[in-house]
Amino acid sequence: PSCIAIMCHHISPGGEWNDFVLAETLLDTLQRLNYLAPRTLPPLEALAPKVVPLRAGGITRILLRLALDLISAGAVKVCVVTVPRIRTIIEGELGKSGEPTQPLQYLLATLLRTLKSALLSGSGTDTEAAGYSKAKAIVPLMKDLIRHCMPVLPDAAKASQGEHTHSLQFFTESGSAKQFIKSFNSPQWNALLQWADQVASAGTAEERDVCYAIQKQRTKLFDAHEEEVLRCAKGEIAEERRLDETFAAVKREHTAPEVERRAQVMLHMDNHRRNMARLWRRVWRSVSNERAPWGSKEAVQYWKLDKTENLSRMRLKMKRNYHFDGHHGAARSLEDHSSRGPPVEPELKVKPTTGINVVSIEDAEVEDDAVKADGDMQGGEEEEAAGQEKQEKQEKLVFSCSAELVQPMNITPGTLEITTTHMYFHEVIEAGEGVDGEATAQAAVGVAGEEGGAKADEASKTPKELKIPLEQLREVHLRRYLLRRSALEFFLLDRTNYFVNFKKRERNKVYNKIVNLAPPNLSYFETGSPEQILKRSDLTRRWQMRQLTNFEYLMHLNTIAGRTYNDLTQYPVFPWVLRDYSSPSLDLSDPAVYRDLTKPVGALNQERLEQLLVRYENFCDPDIPSFMYGSHYSSSAIVLYYLIRIEPFTTHFLQLQGGKFDHADRMFYSIPNTWNGCVNAPTDFKELIPEFFYLPDILVNHNRFKLGSKQNGEPMDHVQLPPWAASPDEFIRIHREALESDYVSENLHHWIDLIFGFKQRGRNAVEALNVFYYLTYEGAVDIDAIENDDERRATESQIDNFGQTPSQLLRRAHPQRGPVEKSKLSLFSLVSLCTTSRFPVTFSSHPIIFLCVPGATFSEQLVHTVNDRLVAVDEKRLVSLNRLQPHAGGSQPFAFEPDSALASRKRVGIPFHADVEGNASCFATSSDGKLMFSCGHWDNTIKVTWVDGSRPPQSINKHKDLVTCLDVSADGKVLVTGSRDTTLLVWDIVFSKGSPVRLDANPAHILYGHDDEVTCLAVSYDLDVCVSGSRDGTCIVHTLSQGTYVHSMQHPQQAAISIVAVSSLGHIAMYSSEDLTLRLYTVNGRHLVSSHSPERIGCIHISKSASIIVCGNEDGTIVFRRLHDLRVVQRVQLRQRIRCMTPSADEKLLLVAVEDNSVVIIAPDV
Repeated sequence: PSCIAIMCHHISPGGEWNDFVLAETLLDTLQRLNYLAPRTLPPLEALAPKVVPLRAGGITRILLRLALDLISAGAVKVCVVTVPRIRTIIEGELGKSGEPTQPLQYLLATLLRTLKSALLSGSGTDTEAAGYSKAKAIVPLMKDLIRHCMPVLPDAAKASQGEHTHSLQFFTESGSAKQFIKSFNSPQWNALLQWADQVASAGTAEERDVCYAIQKQRTKLFDAHEEEVLRCAKGEIAEERRLDETFAAVKREHTAPEVERRAQVMLHMDNHRRNMARLWRRVWRSVSNERAPWGSKEAVQYWKLDKTENLSRMRLKMKRNYHFDGHHGAARSLEDHSSRGPPVEPELKVKPTTGINVVSIEDAEVEDDAVKADGDMQGGEEEEAAGQEKQEKQEKLVFSCSAELVQPMNITPGTLEITTTHMYFHEVIEAGEGVDGEATAQAAVGVAGEEGGAKADEASKTPKELKIPLEQLREVHLRRYLLRRSALEFFLLDRTNYFVNFKKRERNKVYNKIVNLAPPNLSYFETGSPEQILKRSDLTRRWQMRQLTNFEYLMHLNTIAGRTYNDLTQYPVFPWVLRDYSSPSLDLSDPAVYRDLTKPVGALNQERLEQLLVRYENFCDPDIPSFMYGSHYSSSAIVLYYLIRIEPFTTHFLQLQGGKFDHADRMFYSIPNTWNGCVNAPTDFKELIPEFFYLPDILVNHNRFKLGSKQNGEPMDHVQLPPWAASPDEFIRIHREALESDYVSENLHHWIDLIFGFKQRGRNAVEALNVFYYLTYEGAVDIDAIENDDERRATESQIDNFGQTPSQLLRRAHPQRGPVEKSKLSLFSLVSLCTTSRFPVTFSSHPIIFLCVPGATFSEQLVHTVNDRLVAVDEKRLVSLNRLQPHAGGSQPFAFEPDSALASRKRVGIPFHADVEGNASCFATSSDGKLMFSCGHWDNTIKVTWVDGSRPPQSINKHKDLVTCLDVSADGKVLVTGSRDTTLLVWDIVFSKGSPVRLDANPAHILYGHDDEVTCLAVSYDLDVCVSGSRDGTCIVHTLSQGTYVHSMQHPQQAAISIVAVSSLGHIAMYSSEDLTLRLYTVNGRHLVSSHSPERIGCIHISKSASIIVCGNEDGTIVFRRLHDLRVVQRVQLRQRIRCMTPSADEKLLLVAVEDNSVVIIAPDV
């Protein structure tokens, strides 16, 4: 009722009303009647912001519909109140003449149906009374409506039927309400009710049409509104985009450069902190070693293998281990033996995972390492820091990509950057792993504790940083990693190397960028498959001609086939060459002591082989090809098995074994036992590693690790040797001699065919009994094609743990090595087999105090260009350039041509100091023989003189006292000088257009450690060491490239050291003229043997093969000694004082300068 009153109240005088005001009023009313929760609808302003006028007819329909609903559902009181309201609404319609309007007909029909419902509802007395009362309330209005609608009512409802019935008009005009109600069941009323149902249905249909039209109009208006909203939104989005672009442009112009500058500053500061920490560690170690002011000789020192290699790729040196871990508690107890059974066969019987494309080993295509040319690129510490900063400003970034630094048992992810001058590797540290650089620097400079500054690495895990100058690059090799050709290995001038893995497609890009930058010292950058590289090389012919040793040739094959020290799964592989490890002595001329090199290790035992062949023939698996040997001959476990006694491999072994050593009976404790296991055990087929032929330290437990005890209670310590080897050094020497023996030389090609050649794969491998598990072969599986990460990791793990077969180098049988021709052997190889002849030549009027054939000491690349030149200096410092041509035929094995311009030659430098007697240690030549370096002058300078006198000499004064000795490295790039001021200076020789021209103005390093005058020195470019002797009785070893102290050797009587010499295999010969004793040490400071010489030795030379040491005595005797035991092999009497000596480039001649001004040339009698 309130709503009806409100609606009537808001009808305007003109018959129209404001729907906004009405709607607001209705909502407030319904809320008060609790029909709506408080304000659950949005504000009306948002729903109807505009005033929409409605027609009066529409208002009438709305009001009537509301009123009828109230009458139909409301109580009698509501009905009584509502009926007058309805009459008010329709009063205007009832007063009109003519046909009744549709709303009035609909109103009548609805009231009729409501009356029927009221009269028929319920059966109780109360319900009937209520229905009668509601009917009575609406009857007056119904009468008026019937009279008004009479023209449209049906005839059946109008007429009377019978005498007892009255017409409809009677009831509307004179009948009372009671009579009106009682006649409700008459035929007239039934006809009227039928008419009411029809009108109501028609009204409902009309309302449905109206609602549909309203909804359609509403949808149309809504769509139009949405289009307008979208249009406005697009405009706003475009405006926002324009503003964003404007902001981004401003950011790029102003913010981005500042952010980049800040990042560069932070990076520079971080690098500076790390560099300072590194320099401080170096300084602290230099002043705290055993020969330094704050050093202690009583401190226990521990060692680890230095990764520096010599030209034969031997790693001979040990270096100080500042972070030694004794691995206490890693040994297994004796009780553990009962808890575990015998060793389990580490066979690969894992089936390939789903999605792996298994390729037949016989038909596997090994991809070439062909690299296409790049199209875009054809064609003092403060001073050092300042120069480095200047260089950083000049260098530009060329290429950058993600990479992995591969090291034994460690893969470091990071980024490789190539600039115009350097290569950088930056380790990528996950969030939360890095440590602030300032904290690292502070930890590094804290000197408290055992080794100040060295604990920086322990205090924080700073990212690994690698900086390689491009000028240090010597070789770049294409490599594979986990059977994928995706890696590069970089070999540097300092004899170190690094293995970096890339994404497969980026490897060749990096290679092209480096090659196109044309590093000045890059001498090797071959492309193509390993087979093609070997075919293009001259290695096989040189090996056949005995220009390469068996060891050198095998190392070359391993290198070309991708074997590397940086990846334990691809470690270089060498053969077992001996089979006799039980005899008290060994005769290397007896073929019975050698292993059969025509068979793999697994086929050496016929009984075991038959069992393996039965399994091979009966093996049936649809996914795995048949194989004879379930374990490989080379794997990371095998390498660590052999190297367990030296760091860092001890730590690597524990990483592989989960922090514990293996049971002592299963570890490497005996060479004879290991050989027996390889021959007889059902699952042991391992070969050897290169260290068995040059490094005795792998057989000695220098660091005193607690490796446990065997089942019999015997503790594990040093390796048990065969009876024929008295010491580890003797075993290594004999083992290397066996490798170079005639029997091995004649049969080594068979083993090469098995490991690197045509018997490695396919039918030939089956016939040679040389078939291993398929996942060890290159090309057997395409790892990149495996999409599932878990499956790919599982496959990589199998490859990583069980070894890899080397890349195949030969498709045909390897040629056999030729027989030994004595005419092509060196003097030092024949000196123990034949006599020698002497040929004196004279070309000077004064005794010669210095002789040098540049090719005899410098690298092999220069031998063929300068080996006919003989540089000589007499005691008057007059230099002569003579020509010596070996193998010229005739009555003597050489042709000698004296210097024709000797009369016009100038003297070298200035007069010697009064205390100096000119000798060979005061002179050295450059790599091409054109420059002469001299010392011992009275003004304490170093003189650099052009032999031909074409340029003025260079004079450098950096020592504080007399310069007593000097030596040049074999590559001709470094000069080292020693002085009475107890120091040594390391100088870089400056080159121009490939030729040396002068010394650098300032020394690269200053070497300390001696307490008295430096009397002698020797430089080994091959080993990267400088060995110096002093009057204080010490012999000190420094690194040549870094200038760091390594260790020292003390003369037992602290006698002055007169001569030092270094061999290519790391022997250090030390002689003192005070006790006339020649002593031999290893490069790692271990004493080997001593020999007393009754004659005073004036000069020493060690052969390139490190087999013979030649001593020139002052009594005129040339003594040839075996290097390993210093036993005399042959004596040559010249009967005159020997001033100096030097071999020819090919070592077939020995040139000796004697006191009578002549040079005696010694040659073998072949």
